[in-house]
Amino acid sequence: MHYANERGAIRDSQQGLLRKPTWIDTPKEKVFFEQVVDISQKKGVSKNFVMKGFMSPDAAEALFSHVAHMEARGSSFTEQVISGADYVAEAWGQLPSDVQRDFSSKDKLGVIGLFS
Repeated sequence: MHYANERGAIRDSQQGLLRKPTWIDTPKEKVFFEQVVDISQKKGVSKNFVMKGFMSPDAAEALFSHVAHMEARGSSFTEQVISGADYVAEAWGQLPSDVQRDFSSKDKLGVIGLFS
């Protein structure tokens, strides 16, 4: 069912349908983001990429809309986190290798903060 929900959410997002998850602007939003960062890193995604790349309003809106479509299809919060991490990993995979290396090198230097 997770796979079907994820495919449907991707289709909805590609059609430009924007949603917000019901947990946005609650403490669960922080939990979501922390877990997405953790899972994304385990998938080989730079923490710096997740922190900076998905803090922009447009990228965050796209990520949250994707998981909101999952939620609307009945996906649990855990499934939304997993799908969010998949979404971030997919975006990471589309970057040129030199850009990935640049983000990853900043991880090794400890340059993670929003203003670094």
